[in-house]
Amino acid sequence: MTFWQRLTALFLLALPLSLPAAVGDLTVSPTRVIFEGRDRSTQINLINRGSETATYRIEFMQYRMDENGQLVEIQEPNELEKFADKLVRFSPRQVEIQPNQSQTVRLLLRKPKDLPAGEYRSHMLFYAVPPEGAADIEKRAATDEEGFSIAITPIFRVSIPVIVRHGELAAEFDISDVSLNTEEKPMLSMRVERDGNRSVYGDLNVHYKATPSADPVLLSHYKDFVLYTSSNTRAVDVDLHIPDGMNLQGGEIQVDYSTSEEGMEGALATYSLPLQ
Repeated sequence: MTFWQRLTALFLLALPLSLPAAVGDLTVSPTRVIFEGRDRSTQINLINRGSETATYRIEFMQYRMDENGQLVEIQEPNELEKFADKLVRFSPRQVEIQPNQSQTVRLLLRKPKDLPAGEYRSHMLFYAVPPEGAADIEKRAATDEEGFSIAITPIFRVSIPVIVRHGELAAEFDISDVSLNTEEKPMLSMRVERDGNRSVYGDLNVHYKATPSADPVLLSHYKDFVLYTSSNTRAVDVDLHIPDGMNLQGGEIQVDYSTSEEGMEGALATYSLPLQ
């Protein structure tokens, strides 16, 4: 057997299907934690929906969202962002969960008296510890004539943002650079811009109105669109779901960004794109 044949066989042994399903069956609730006002403690629930006992480790990581909405791991904050990991303690840091059982992780916020106003964010990372049987993969790995071997063990990771809001925070939003593309599949491209010192989770909705008096038709609903404080702008492409028989000619496309977050309820930004 050649080296590449052995490597392919090793990769197949390392696929998730060859390991306990519990490795990839972790459910985390809620999907984000926000401390604001008098909030000082909360909890996160972990559920193992797999068929085997699984062990998960928990730690804080730092991520920055780029202009395309991708989260990139970082080590140092930029001039716009602050990290929350020094403000929030949690326990336990490793859990073993039986099949179809749950585990609670408790979070406690401790803010120093001289903490500057601002929004602080880190991401809590949950990742599976490979079962002891995964170590056998390396033993089963064939070694080539030069003594070189590779073992691949998949690690499933889930992360959620942990946000601390302190002091007087505000933000304003704007929608710009909106364009419609219908050549391949209907898509609306736009840029959402933020000015201020806090983020917000909101819904980005796209409607079409054939005439000023016509009822708006929903073409797209983007839930929990967020623009973190690490960037002032985010570009986004939204797929449009056009009903059969509808022709986007004349009328206008309406875009609105709205939120139900406490203190910022309602529309945050709107944009109208006239169509020819």
